[in-house]
Amino acid sequence: MKNKSWISFFLVICFILNLLLTYLLIDARALYNLYQQFTNIDQQTKLIDENHPSETNYYRTVEPTMDQVLAPCQIIVNQEGQLYWLPQHILEELLKDVFNQPFVEITQKQARIDAIELNEHLSKNHVQFIFPNKMPLAFFANWVKIPIDTNHQFAINRIVLSRGKDHKVYLVDSINKAYLEGKYDPQKMSDEFLRRIDKTLDQAVMVDEYAINRDSVYLPKQHLTSPSQVYTLEKIPENLFINPVFKGENFDITESQEEHTRLYHNYNKNLMIDDNTNILIMSQNENYNNQMTQKDLYDINLETKIKESLKVLKNFEYWRQGLRVFSENQHQIVYRRYLGGLPIFPQGDHVDYGAVKISLTNHVKRINLNQLQLPILTLGVNVDDQSRPVDIETGAEIQALLDKAGLKFSQFNQIVLGFEWQANMENFKKVELVPKWFFIVGNRVYSIDQIKNGFVREDLAKKPSETDSVN
Repeated sequence: MKNKSWISFFLVICFILNLLLTYLLIDARALYNLYQQFTNIDQQTKLIDENHPSETNYYRTVEPTMDQVLAPCQIIVNQEGQLYWLPQHILEELLKDVFNQPFVEITQKQARIDAIELNEHLSKNHVQFIFPNKMPLAFFANWVKIPIDTNHQFAINRIVLSRGKDHKVYLVDSINKAYLEGKYDPQKMSDEFLRRIDKTLDQAVMVDEYAINRDSVYLPKQHLTSPSQVYTLEKIPENLFINPVFKGENFDITESQEEHTRLYHNYNKNLMIDDNTNILIMSQNENYNNQMTQKDLYDINLETKIKESLKVLKNFEYWRQGLRVFSENQHQIVYRRYLGGLPIFPQGDHVDYGAVKISLTNHVKRINLNQLQLPILTLGVNVDDQSRPVDIETGAEIQALLDKAGLKFSQFNQIVLGFEWQANMENFKKVELVPKWFFIVGNRVYSIDQIKNGFVREDLAKKPSETDSVN
């Protein structure tokens, strides 16, 4: 009788195991989950890795803040009459401390226009933050406590910290020689911060000030050598752009073998990718634009333009080395890609892989993206052993080059050190970025090589001057 009981029990167990194994064989997912439980593997992590391709985890859009895209591009120190330009990596480190909380209190509510008095303030010991563009005071809320009765639209491009015991600050529009006066809180802008600046002067470059069109620039006194930067190139997979554009809507694909382009499109939107240039252009369809009349369009103020364009960058831009606002006009804003604190410009009239152009429309007071032009190439690995030393001209050498070319400092709105993206990319496998000087006239940018070969003189003679377009 006992033997029959054990046989019955054994048969029941076998039957249950048979059912379980049959279920597991049919449902591989259940078998996989069972394996995870016994091997103590996190099921959620595994499922995420399994359901999302590696490129999604590898490629991530950037999330720049307004402070970052409007950050200063240069720190100049006046120490007993000698001017120093702090290296870019020191600027980046110091900015982390400055942006913690507002440290300037405005004491003068009306801007003063006085070039002589401003020069007197700048002749004394000070630390000067220089911004690439003039921006209204409202954009400096992380730097300055702005009283309600102060003109928030007064635009500045420099913040000057006096090294005197009075802790004075000058918020400067260097183009119109206007400024507001304030004081900085020594507890928030501590002596330790200023001592850190003093400790870096041995790494700084001695500079001289040169007058340009309605402003001034600081150019090195001594000869400099800086390495070029060589990087492998990565192309962002175009499928990563489709969802932000169409957001689940249906679309068609049209390919042009001759022009090497693909056009994803539906009734409202177009997304074109050019394989010859690796430039993406997203635009609203003509059917959409035709619905709008000039009466329906409204101006977009600068703050709205930047905030809305930042949303676009967070959906489409994968450049991780930094971005800054470069220029804006009407409904368009142009961001420039940065590397190591320096802007990137194209080589001559080749494709500009340093620019991201965003056009917006304000249709019945509703902001929409009208067009986006974006390079889909980003930097991969730095190939350090392929870089080469590059000579950087001094201010005196630039002066001599301009004299030889029949040009003057006063013809330029700005002169900046940047990287030139070389056109030869070995079939988009790698790129060399060469440091050199760039000369800006309105929205036009020229390299120092174009000064040397006579192109700038010819081009400025042919085109109406934009030199006086700076406000």
